[in-house]
Amino acid sequence: MSVRGEQAPQIMGTATCLHHDHAHRKLGNVVDQRLALHRPAYDDSSRRIHAHHTAGILAQINAKDHNRHRSAPFLFKQQHHIRCRGKGAGHPIKTGHAIEQDRPDNLKQRREWFDGQLDLEPERLVFIDETWTATNMTRSYGRCPKGERLRMGFPHGHRKTTTLVAGLRMAGMVAPVVLDGPINGDWFEAYVTEVLVPELRPGDVVIMHNLSSHKRASVQEKIEAAGATRRFLPPCSPAFNPIGKAFSRLKAMLLKIGERIVSDLWDLIGRLVNIFKPDESENYFSSCGYDPEGSKNALSGPR
Repeated sequence: MSVRGEQAPQIMGTATCLHHDHAHRKLGNVVDQRLALHRPAYDDSSRRIHAHHTAGILAQINAKDHNRHRSAPFLFKQQHHIRCRGKGAGHPIKTGHAIEQDRPDNLKQRREWFDGQLDLEPERLVFIDETWTATNMTRSYGRCPKGERLRMGFPHGHRKTTTLVAGLRMAGMVAPVVLDGPINGDWFEAYVTEVLVPELRPGDVVIMHNLSSHKRASVQEKIEAAGATRRFLPPCSPAFNPIGKAFSRLKAMLLKIGERIVSDLWDLIGRLVNIFKPDESENYFSSCGYDPEGSKNALSGPR
């Protein structure tokens, strides 16, 4: 129903509310607009710092503040005496990572993988991973009229968990299959034999996490029989695996729709795996350090 010409109900979203000091209320919407338009000159979500980002980062580090890094939006709020109230508001931005990444042996493997990324041809790579799905998936946040509690029912004790196994190429998602239960060595070997191998081409490189279910010699034999090779990612290195980003988007849509029947959930997954187009997949590869453009230029050059 249209609300044009009428007063729309007041809606409270999940965004953090800014509470201005009395002396600075005259900033009004101008402050909100500047905060919304301002973006840091580097990628705050990535742990990889590129050379051209260094100056922007150093400019936001204050030696008098115990050398802590505070993002540009945080400094702007300090400058204009804006109080923020909410989860994490007013504190330095912090990105967590697995502490196992800092072990010397893992650091060595991660560095070796990072140094060898430019030698990989992205169009030959097939990243394999698993993720869980369930009939009680629902969004953590939502909207409701101000002053009311947002309520939503979802299965609690009677739910069904399944496993999605799939691969990601630069062209999109390949070899998807849903398993009725958790993955193990037998399930994974059957997946490789019946689903993955028919999708492989000679020269492909199949990359996966170093899980015990992935390490069977028979799995390697079947992959090599198809003319491909198998490689393992460094331990605790999701940043090198672009399919994790695709799974994140897929699960966000599953959470939004919230199927409660197993067969409907599986049908929905079957439709969603086809939404990943080459442009999107290439972006996932690029964000993980695999340069599609560099590879294309190398392949188009003289041989």
